[in-house]
Amino acid sequence: MKTIARCLLTVAFLLCTAAHADYDPVLEAREAAQRKAAAQKAAKEKAENDRLSREYALKTKRAYLGKEANGLTDAQVDKRYADKVAEAQAKARAASVEGVKQFSEAQALSAKSRPQADQSMRGMYGKSLT
Repeated sequence: MKTIARCLLTVAFLLCTAAHADYDPVLEAREAAQRKAAAQKAAKEKAENDRLSREYALKTKRAYLGKEANGLTDAQVDKRYADKVAEAQAKARAASVEGVKQFSEAQALSAKSRPQADQSMRGMYGKSLT
C-alpha cells in the first residue's frame, strides 16, 4: 500500500511541476502591461477619430446651412440641420405622393382613350398597337 501511495505522490508531483514549468511571472507581467498599453493606445486613437469625425460633420452641416449657421453653437447647428433635412424629406415625400397620383391619373386617361387610339390606328394602318 505504501508503494502505491508513493507512486501516486510521485506522479502527482511530476504532473504539478510540469504544469508550472514554463510559467514566468516577469514575462506574464510584461505581457499584461503590453496589453494594457495597447488597449489605452486603441482607446486614444478611437477618441481622436471620433473627435475628427464630429468636427468634419459639423463643418459639413455649417457649409450646408451657409450664412444661417453663423453665430450658432454646435448644438444649434445640429438642430437646425436636422430640421432642414426633415423639411426636405417631407417635401420629397409629398412630391412622391403627387407623382404617384399623376402617374395613376395618366394611366387611367390612357386606359380611357385606348379604344379610340386603337380605332384610329386600325383606320390608318389596318391594325392596332394592342
